[in-house]
Amino acid sequence: MGKVTDELMALIARQVQDHGIVVWYDPDQAYGEVVDRFNLPETTVVRFAGSFFRLRYQIEPFLEFVEEDGRLRPGLETPPKLLIYIPLDRTKTQHAMIEAETSGVVMEPGASPWQRNTRLKVLAERVFKRISPDRVDAVVAEVEAGRRTLAELDWLADQTGELGAIKLIFGRTAVTEVILLFLSTDEYDEAILDKHALPELTALCETDLGLPIDPGRPIEQVRRQLCRSLLLAELKLQIHTAGGDTSRLDAIHTPEAARQQEQLRAVCRSWRNRLDLRESYAKWADKVQAEAQVFGLNLDAPTLVSVETFPCVESLLLEWVESQILNGNIVDALEVVTRRKSSFWSLQEGGYRLRWTLLEIAARLFLAAERIEAELKAIRKNANAMIQAYTRGIFSASEEPSVPWCILDQYHRHLEHRYAMLDLQPYGRHTKLEKVMLNARRRYIDVVGRCAESFAKALTAADFNVSDVEAQDHIFLRRVRARMAEGKTAYILVDALRYEMALELINGFGDEFQVVISPAIAQLPTITEVGMAALMPGADGGMELVDAGAGKVGIRINDTLLKDRVTRVKHFESEVAGRSLVLKLNDLMKPTKKRQQEIADADVLLVTSREIDRHGEETEDEEEARRFMDEVLEKLRRGVRRLALLGVRHIIVTADHGHLFIDELDDGMKIDSPGGRTVDLHPRVWVGRGGSAAPGYIRIKASELGLAGDLELAFPLGLAFFRTRGSSRGYFHGGISLQEMVVPVAEITVKDVRAYDKGASTVILTFAKPKITTRFFSVEVLYVVQVLFGDDTKRVRMIVRTNRAEVGIAAMAAYGFEEGTQEIILEKDRPNAVTMMLTGEVDAPAVSIHVLDATTQVELAVLKNIPVEISI
Repeated sequence: MGKVTDELMALIARQVQDHGIVVWYDPDQAYGEVVDRFNLPETTVVRFAGSFFRLRYQIEPFLEFVEEDGRLRPGLETPPKLLIYIPLDRTKTQHAMIEAETSGVVMEPGASPWQRNTRLKVLAERVFKRISPDRVDAVVAEVEAGRRTLAELDWLADQTGELGAIKLIFGRTAVTEVILLFLSTDEYDEAILDKHALPELTALCETDLGLPIDPGRPIEQVRRQLCRSLLLAELKLQIHTAGGDTSRLDAIHTPEAARQQEQLRAVCRSWRNRLDLRESYAKWADKVQAEAQVFGLNLDAPTLVSVETFPCVESLLLEWVESQILNGNIVDALEVVTRRKSSFWSLQEGGYRLRWTLLEIAARLFLAAERIEAELKAIRKNANAMIQAYTRGIFSASEEPSVPWCILDQYHRHLEHRYAMLDLQPYGRHTKLEKVMLNARRRYIDVVGRCAESFAKALTAADFNVSDVEAQDHIFLRRVRARMAEGKTAYILVDALRYEMALELINGFGDEFQVVISPAIAQLPTITEVGMAALMPGADGGMELVDAGAGKVGIRINDTLLKDRVTRVKHFESEVAGRSLVLKLNDLMKPTKKRQQEIADADVLLVTSREIDRHGEETEDEEEARRFMDEVLEKLRRGVRRLALLGVRHIIVTADHGHLFIDELDDGMKIDSPGGRTVDLHPRVWVGRGGSAAPGYIRIKASELGLAGDLELAFPLGLAFFRTRGSSRGYFHGGISLQEMVVPVAEITVKDVRAYDKGASTVILTFAKPKITTRFFSVEVLYVVQVLFGDDTKRVRMIVRTNRAEVGIAAMAAYGFEEGTQEIILEKDRPNAVTMMLTGEVDAPAVSIHVLDATTQVELAVLKNIPVEISI
């Protein structure tokens, strides 16, 4: 018998010796095959055979030695030696053996003391702790999972005793560890050959993995054969498990035993998941894929959803999901995307993950568009309801509110940002993806255009009166002036900040801030000269729209003409009591000591930002413009945190107007302006006097919009736009749409500003590769708390630098990544695979990767002097 069976027999023999009668219950029937082979001296072994009446008859002669109370009769000094084996759960026997149990002892799984516990896992653990401590956890796990029988444990224990050379060479006998060390490095080859251990190693592969490997070959060929057999077997097993057709893989050998199959899968999983071994796995997978021509096997994509063996699987699934989206199977496609975006190859190769996240956003955009289109039908004549739907979702008496309509804008913005990152390959390799993008853009334009036209008509029908939403010209009076009386206040005016962008901005603030966001309706026309003036002190008392000259309009408040930043700042400073300080957003990024003191001395701060509007209107490359615009959110969040650290207690963030940013402009969207005497002309608004009327736009007097003056305005319906210089660009504002008119008002109250405690936590940064060879590369980040009551999460920024210049950012992460700000929320003790992207050319031979605290900008971790060798 084997070592585990011997351990069991020793336990039983001792109980028989000490107590005479032993009733042994085996509910799992793990020991039935060995009971008849037990050889216990002077002991009778009786086993249950389906009838307790018969069993009691068999043991009756032994119980004659026992009184009714269970004690031995006088004169009988030696108890009978009897082992009663019952392959049942004791609780289901109706106490049929109560007399025998009372006369002796009970052995069963989980019995106490441990000498009577016959649980197979416990026996295996005791044996393997003695003979192979490094394998005990793996063996116990296999027993718990039901993958090891007593006979197999005996065999495994016997084999373990024969792995002498293996243990000497590798310092362990755990199958997974030994095989992975052999596969991933050749540093043990010399010792293996010196000790003639190759047959022992290949025997281990055959017995534990079911893979016959020829030990007579050179050791490098043995390694290659093992890699090929291992990876191809896993591929075949995974496809078979998914119910796929494996007829094309008939020549591939797979183990028959379930335990060997599971062990094989476990080896592959460990090889992929271990940070120190990932590179070797990727190298071998590429080699085997090429040698076996896996891509040419015409594998069925739906059966590959759980397969991570080869990189070509990722490509096949990406193309299949793209086809599903194009065919309208959005929900099914999204389910696959959700599973695959954190796969091994997705995390290993940033390009794959980029495509998965892009497809995820596209799928969500299509689903959101379908829902919004359906919801619009019920409220298309109600401007108030449309604003609520845009900012909060549709409410009903019996259901939770739906997702806000503005999420569609966020999906579109993220989609374009991701697509701009992607390096499209030539020769039509991304044809389906390009069609997905084309369809997504058209779907977005279609739904946004319908909403815009409905909103314009509903607003006109309501005489431009939106009673349930705060007017833009009341924001300073109701929000800012009230806060100024409570403490140091900052008023941040962000040109063209859309509502969905503000939502993304505030979601990143932690417990140290109390944040409330609500919508306001922008003053028409939604251009900077009007919107910024509406946010100034005194705007609530009335504004006049006037011709400011040079093809521009301005706003007159009382006797003051506000036509640009200079005049607005001067007006603000003259109207605000106390010490005021006017800054630009960039002034908050790295304020000098002098600037910090100025902020500390001020009672109220006015902070302005033109970055979104400037890049949208002036940057020639639209992809570059989108990237710069998204970076503003990160700067805004840093600015707010900086103000909090410098003593500001109340911060109000709002905007003059929103914007539209679309692609695929159609000449059919262009219309002629009214003409007449034009004072100001933008693609989305005409301001002037006289001219013509046409069904493609709405004409209205300034007085009907709550503005004094005799000027008239015209607004194109839907997403149409007037022909103007530069109107071929996709960035617009000035007109009537939810995106242009609904502006955010975020009130931020600073509750608790905590200084960074450098000793409280540590961030560990790991880069497994020897150098950076592509624009996208992965690093692993681990947040470790070193004090008892440290934070469970840490918000960080990650950047790449060379010669003090920032040349790379975090593009994606396995979890916790925020698209708008590129910040990452790390969870305590949970590793995060972060994909970094080089945003420009790197002239230096090496770069450094930095992890910064998102709140304080303190450096938490850095990897220096990482070589860069990117081939074009």
